[in-house]
Amino acid sequence: MENRDCRPGRRAALLLALLLALPGADTCEPREPPARPHPCWREPPGGPLIGFGDGLPMVFWNDPSVRRDGDRYRMWLSGGDLRQDPDALAVAIYEATSPDGVAWTLDPEPRLRPAGGRAWDSLRTETPEVLRVGDTYHLYYSGCTGTCETGVYAIGHATSSDGVHFRRDPANPVIRGHDDTSRWGHSTAAEPAAVVRPSDGRILLYFVGIRSHADTGRTEFGILAAVSDDGSRFRVVVDEDGEPLPVVRLAAEDPPEWAGVSHPGTFADPSGRIHLFHSVVTHASPFRTVRIDHRVSDDGLAFREVERGVVVRRRWHDHMVHAPSPLLEGGGLRLYFAGFIDLSRPRFRAGIGLAVRRPECP
Repeated sequence: MENRDCRPGRRAALLLALLLALPGADTCEPREPPARPHPCWREPPGGPLIGFGDGLPMVFWNDPSVRRDGDRYRMWLSGGDLRQDPDALAVAIYEATSPDGVAWTLDPEPRLRPAGGRAWDSLRTETPEVLRVGDTYHLYYSGCTGTCETGVYAIGHATSSDGVHFRRDPANPVIRGHDDTSRWGHSTAAEPAAVVRPSDGRILLYFVGIRSHADTGRTEFGILAAVSDDGSRFRVVVDEDGEPLPVVRLAAEDPPEWAGVSHPGTFADPSGRIHLFHSVVTHASPFRTVRIDHRVSDDGLAFREVERGVVVRRRWHDHMVHAPSPLLEGGGLRLYFAGFIDLSRPRFRAGIGLAVRRPECP
């Protein structure tokens, strides 16, 4: 039996959770059955580490970016107050800290607020990715203006000496979409993930782009890449014909009618390989993800899948699982992620979760 959830109020909450709305979001699709958890990954029992309303009443927490910084863990994340008008819902970037990566304390003061006025990021600053290079913290984020209902986002950049006080880059937005719907990356650029490539010291920035198929009308999500020497000026990676090149697309084993991949998260291991985690998008309208996969690359551009379904829809995140933030330390691998429970359930749960790779797995 198909389980559908199409009430307008719940669609608004869903758009907040995803923070990526596209035209035509009134279509309602059947839910996909949950996949089995990966045997090499486990989630601690209980609910999310940071839940809906923790720290600030009625704030929906999303999009973690977690780093080990000295003797503590730091998480930058998106937050939006659901008491706001859904058509003008502002989203800011906050920070939480932890001594062990499990128990978190949220700071109620945002690290980056929407710019306001007529700026390109006047309404929402979200999906943070923080990368420390030397003594500088680089913050990459998705921003939008107007009502943000069109899903037209661009990627901004800000820097800080302490990870608390950020200054916007005068060159913003550093990556934006284009007008040709037949080419990858049209209209929107969002969900950044950044890593320093060990082979040359350049910053690789992964982001979500879309392409429209004129013959079918299908919208496809893919992960694109851009390269920078200074963290501010980026060159989008292209193929031999000069077209934007998606470095990750939907796996051949997945149903071809699914919408693609989204929400990259990345790190470089001691051998110099680039690891990329991403969510799998089953439907674009309404936007829905079913699992998080893990890929590896020697050069940061040609990826191969190594683990499928690292985290899947279940328990408190049985409606959506996305926004992976991997953390490698001491030979162990943690994956922070965002999700929320089926909105038809009597008790709504949402927030930031954790999965840990079992040490006995190769």
